[in-house]
Amino acid sequence: MPGVPIEMQVMTDEELAPLLRLKAGTTVIVRRRIRTAGITESALAEKIRPALKFSEGMTLAYLPSVRGVDLCIRGSGTVKEEVQAGINLMANSIREVAGDVIYTEDDRELEQIVGELLAEKGLTLAVAESCTGGLLGGRITSVPGSSAYFKGGIIAYSNDVKINRLNVTRETIEEFGAVSAETAQAMASEPP
Repeated sequence: MPGVPIEMQVMTDEELAPLLRLKAGTTVIVRRRIRTAGITESALAEKIRPALKFSEGMTLAYLPSVRGVDLCIRGSGTVKEEVQAGINLMANSIREVAGDVIYTEDDRELEQIVGELLAEKGLTLAVAESCTGGLLGGRITSVPGSSAYFKGGIIAYSNDVKINRLNVTRETIEEFGAVSAETAQAMASEPP
């Protein structure tokens, strides 16, 4: 199998998994992905470990990336309904203790979920970025139709842009630093 995750995923789903199912005969394999954001892999593990109840044939994989931590629940057995029930039980346990960091249980990315919520509520979004260098705006606009809710953004990488375009005071930057919660709050505030 190739080491590139996206290539390996396609080969696993389209070639390896069907071959294994054929060779295994009556074995049923069921998977569910739970996607999280805003928490590290180790913190997520500490949070959910006490609540987990593994049935026979059940596994849980932590799949961390720069976008968050995906949890992949996998169950195998001979009766699909029993395997699905085990998956549901584990997913419910995870939801009970980690619901505040879960953003979906399907393949959608966080920026798609945010866009759907903005559109549903008739809200719009504009961003002021610094250290991210436009990453946030790029992720938001990667979703087709995002122009319906995304107004635009400013990449205020230098202090001069923070001061002149976003009305951050020089005193705030000098006192707290350009990379600080106080400066970020000032960047997000309405101009006077």
